[in-house]
Amino acid sequence: MRLRLILLSSFIISFVLTPFLIKLSRRLKVLDYPAERKIHNVPMPRLGGVAVYLATVVSLSFGIFSSAKLTAIFLGGTLIFVLGLVDDIKHISASSRLLGQIIASAILISSGIYIDVFPAAFNFFNYFITVVWLVGITNAVNYLDGVDGLATLLAISILACFTYIGFISNQFWLLNLIVALSAALLGFLRYNFPKARIFLGDCGSNFIGFILGAVGIMGTWAEDSVVKIFVPVFILGVPIFDMCFTTVMRIREDKIHDVIEWLEYAGKDHFHHRLMNLGLNRVGVVCLICASSIILGISGIVLYNSERTDAYFMLVQSFFIFVIISILMIMGSRVSCKNQS
Repeated sequence: MRLRLILLSSFIISFVLTPFLIKLSRRLKVLDYPAERKIHNVPMPRLGGVAVYLATVVSLSFGIFSSAKLTAIFLGGTLIFVLGLVDDIKHISASSRLLGQIIASAILISSGIYIDVFPAAFNFFNYFITVVWLVGITNAVNYLDGVDGLATLLAISILACFTYIGFISNQFWLLNLIVALSAALLGFLRYNFPKARIFLGDCGSNFIGFILGAVGIMGTWAEDSVVKIFVPVFILGVPIFDMCFTTVMRIREDKIHDVIEWLEYAGKDHFHHRLMNLGLNRVGVVCLICASSIILGISGIVLYNSERTDAYFMLVQSFFIFVIISILMIMGSRVSCKNQS
């Protein structure tokens, strides 16, 4: 009953609030204007993340502080949201955004939410990996918010995989958060799917990315110590791969030299950009990327209660999936270079 109430309230709040935010964005001129690296050709409202955030938080308000971990995620996610909102309204520096993301990660770590790989004596390395994970996933989802409905539908597909494992493993305390965010995204998708009437903005994409990263490390996704690491990596495989691939290519091409430049760099070299270079339309790009995510997510689901050997086989399978994706991205890059020449 509680999950149904959360789902219904979150969906309704997001669905009803979004049209108001479309008008408010235009009135306040909080718009995403066309630019060389963007694919839209008219100014677009960019306060959609406000609807997603409010729907998620309000639907959880009557029980969010009953858990120290959920409270930490709420505080960290709120900081990420506020920073993104300020960036949407008035641009802030990459260093300020990075500092805020590190502080938000520290809030989670202080409540016991961190990647536990090394022994307690080496917790510093656990904390460091956790910060890298949260900052990485937060920005990876933000980078994929470049096509109408992509980040929204991709997050829904990722959350669906986490939801299934959460149900069969009776992690209902975590499902409250997952269902709240999923329903908020479903309510928002009506206005964000091609042709979109509003964008998530940095406040929305960063908030979603941070929550996905937090869910990935706070849930119990397997009993085996190795398998439990693979499961969230598979489920979040698409944003992780896109971030890693573009980062490696940018370093190789001498486009970035440090973390700040990595955060600031804006280029049309992500998965969705390269697929569009191959001739796919916006709906086709969204469907193909989300289908890839679902395939990887199913691999993660299969690993639940599986043996370590199964994880290695799944890893090999995923490797070949990423090889195919890499080939598509390289082909897209070559087509773009030919068109420019």
